[in-house]
Amino acid sequence: AWVVTCFVPFFIFILGFASFVEVLGIVGAVTGGLSGIMILMMFRKAKKNGDKQPEYNIKLPLIVEILLYMLFGLGIIYQIYFIFFN
Repeated sequence: AWVVTCFVPFFIFILGFASFVEVLGIVGAVTGGLSGIMILMMFRKAKKNGDKQPEYNIKLPLIVEILLYMLFGLGIIYQIYFIFFN
């Protein structure tokens, strides 16, 4: 994980795609967005397939979950668009 975190942005920078700060922005937005999406997916699956009664329950309406998916996805798309087409 350390090698991927340190060297993937560095190699993208070396290949000349963008400045190093822009590469870090792309990598951060993509990994942050994907992490958020995966957390939402784990939350949904744990509520559906969990066999233990939780200590507390978070009621997340479906519309809020869809909006969060869209927010994370649009954040990824915006950052990529901003770097490559601006």
